[in-house]
Amino acid sequence: MEKTAMFAGGCFWCMVEPFEKLRGVKEIKVGYSGGITKNPTFEEVLKEENKHFQVVKLTYDDKILPYSKLLDIYFNNIDPTDEEGQFGDKGRCFKTAIFYYDIDQWRQGKKYIEDLEENNIFGDLISTKLYEAKEFYEAEEFHQNFYKKNPLLYKEYYRFSGRYEYLKRSFAKRHLSNLQYEVTQNKLREKPFKNEYYNNFQEGVYVDILDNTPLFSSEDKIEKNYGWPTFSKAINNNLLKFIKDEEIVNKIEVRSKNSDIHLGYVLNDTLEDFRNKVLSINSAAVKFIPNK
Repeated sequence: MEKTAMFAGGCFWCMVEPFEKLRGVKEIKVGYSGGITKNPTFEEVLKEENKHFQVVKLTYDDKILPYSKLLDIYFNNIDPTDEEGQFGDKGRCFKTAIFYYDIDQWRQGKKYIEDLEENNIFGDLISTKLYEAKEFYEAEEFHQNFYKKNPLLYKEYYRFSGRYEYLKRSFAKRHLSNLQYEVTQNKLREKPFKNEYYNNFQEGVYVDILDNTPLFSSEDKIEKNYGWPTFSKAINNNLLKFIKDEEIVNKIEVRSKNSDIHLGYVLNDTLEDFRNKVLSINSAAVKFIPNK
């Protein structure tokens, strides 16, 4: 059955891409809702007295895509504890809100927020409010599918607004153990010979702990025991990023390209190791999947 959902999550440029990737979404439009002016312009919405929110409106098939999944995506792409707006943008139109179209959406949204607070998922009270859906005013064409039409500007804004770094760390904080979080987000180095996979030589693959991307194969695991799992290469080096670490002399950091988590370092115990790019990976940054 075709249904409609509407969410406010700060700058609406950043709220299209997360939903558009979902199977079951038929149409997405950005616009304005909740305020007092009819057919407002972008400039008018920025004025506090207008009381409009920047929103994303979805048409979706609830047989394929349940509303609960939309709520998951929504809360994974905002800071629901910010009472003033979102990231670098402050003001009424940048605040978060769920606009419900029926009693079922209201119940699910209310229950979702209650569960977040009860389990202290975000470490603070949830400021996201529930409102009955009002008339939706489609935004100017310039703002529709902005991330596709202006990819460079979009990526620059997404990062420099603070949204990217917050969402990356927030997602990791909610889904990883304390050790996994410190290793992947703060570059903590595990103790040698006291980590999960340093002496594991079973056949299988090692995947990114955050997004399950296959990164390393047991076939490329080096038998010499350095105290951490070490590999001669990745399954595909395009899945890795190599960055000179400015904090440690002569160290090259290894990061996962897709999730941008810290994995470990290019080992340079000897010049030969450094030349051959022996990759020393923290066990807490990966998960081992054995071959069946």
